[in-house]
Amino acid sequence: MVISKSAYWALKAVVHLARRQSHHGPQISASVAEAIAAPKPGTASLLGQLAVAGVLVSFRGLGGGFLLARDPAGITTLEVCRAVWAEAPSPAADLDADQLASADSVDRLMQALSGDLHSRLASTTIADLVRDQRVSGASR
Repeated sequence: MVISKSAYWALKAVVHLARRQSHHGPQISASVAEAIAAPKPGTASLLGQLAVAGVLVSFRGLGGGFLLARDPAGITTLEVCRAVWAEAPSPAADLDADQLASADSVDRLMQALSGDLHSRLASTTIADLVRDQRVSGASR
């Protein structure tokens, strides 16, 4: 399992929205893209995918934009990544049983790393990232 650029930008966007949600209303995709220094067309597409997946809600018209669909503590980073991955990888899908039985040390290491990443993403919430960002003194 590899973190794609799409997943990276999706995580940045969701954390940005989580930080601003209590003080501001819905954010348009262009302002999210600018705030996280991401490409505008790609950000609009990612935010749309996140809304379809139920991570965000979107509002049309004047005053429209995107907000988190739920409390940040209830959204895992794995959920955000899966929303934008074309095919959601899982650690068990990387090697089948026959391959795993004949795997060399490098194969086993890659399988373990994939499982570690999956577990870390599943156990880290958007609230955790917002809290970590505040502690580190990031200003965005």
